Amino acid sequence: MSDQEESEYEVIAVSKQQKSRSEVIVNDRISSLPDSLLHHILSFLPTREVVATSLLSKRWRPLWHSMPTFDFEGRGISSLDFFIQFVDAVLLLADWKPIEKFRLKCRTFCTLQNGLRFEYKRVPPTRINIWISTAINRKVEHFELCSDDNEYIVAASSIFNGTTIRVLKLNWVRLDIPSSVKLPSLKVMHLVKVKLTDYECLANFLSGCALLEELVLDVSVDDDGGGEEEGEGEEEEDFTVNIEKLEHLVLANVHSFLINSKALTNVTCLQLYVDKPPVRDIPIFDKLNRLEISSVEYEHLKWVMECLRSCPKLEILMINEIYVRDDSDRGREGALMEPTQDVPQCLLSHLKEFTLRDYDGWKWEFEIARYIMENAKVLRTISIHCVYMDVDEKYKNLNMLASCPRGSEHCSFLFD
Repeated sequence: MSDQEESEYEVIAVSKQQKSRSEVIVNDRISSLPDSLLHHILSFLPTREVVATSLLSKRWRPLWHSMPTFDFEGRGISSLDFFIQFVDAVLLLADWKPIEKFRLKCRTFCTLQNGLRFEYKRVPPTRINIWISTAINRKVEHFELCSDDNEYIVAASSIFNGTTIRVLKLNWVRLDIPSSVKLPSLKVMHLVKVKLTDYECLANFLSGCALLEELVLDVSVDDDGGGEEEGEGEEEEDFTVNIEKLEHLVLANVHSFLINSKALTNVTCLQLYVDKPPVRDIPIFDKLNRLEISSVEYEHLKWVMECLRSCPKLEILMINEIYVRDDSDRGREGALMEPTQDVPQCLLSHLKEFTLRDYDGWKWEFEIARYIMENAKVLRTISIHCVYMDVDEKYKNLNMLASCPRGSEHCSFLFD
């Protein structure tokens, strides 16, 4: 080997050695991080992957035992028995200390029996209830229970006495709400695709959540506990949650039949799905400045305008969709307001932004856009987002809307 080749070989050897040392240093830096920081990093992973880090080194081996968060999900696990054993083992071997977050996502497990038929199994309700009780006993603060395949889960009654729960999110869960609910720390509650025995139990539920700040309700009644038909039992439009206002509630996302409840009158941001407008008078929402209507049938637009009368300080109005059940109704005549009715106060003095999505160009959509442009005296922006239209149709609709008189001199018009 020549002197030059020997020199190059030494340089390469030194370079590899330095690279190896650098990797060791990087690994050491990660391992030397405090447990609290490693816990935070691992909290973004499912518990199954967190436990797997115990194979990395001695430093990582005991770390998962002291994790303050648990995220159990059946996805990626083929056997129901293994999933149950895994959750049981983790909860048994983990350090007994308060839980910051507990998330359980269940699914249906499918196995082939004797090569002839498929067998479908789910986690037994008794086992789920044991896990829920364990989380409650360990003073959980953030609790989530959901289904991964849109099959209902039956939740234990112990969940309604979680005095430390600050965030509660239930998805595809069947609830039997007791007469007494004690959730004194609860600030955020999301009930999505949740089945109730009746709507009256909502009053019990909400009355036990005095500090509630954020509420999402997408619930329906299931009288016999086994059916899955929406709207069974009492009529939604005749129902009222008979409790006093929730003083701390500022954000709510609910079906329109709940809007006549005093419990919601303190909100500043409200999202409504207008399926069955209530027949009772709408209370005054003195603090509401943002109203988003997810979906409304054209027949209920008059009710929407009446709703605006109860929101005197509304600044932002969004309507995401106006739909018809029958295409023959698209050209139907009608007035949004009776001639003798005054313009809602929010249009005269407060409304600054109006957005209408899924604009299709039919008469009722045009009328509500025209009415707001003409009567909103301090409007700054009106945004119309249309569905797919060819160039000619889009240009025609743009000209019709742009030619409408505007009540505000400073209103800008956006159309796309």
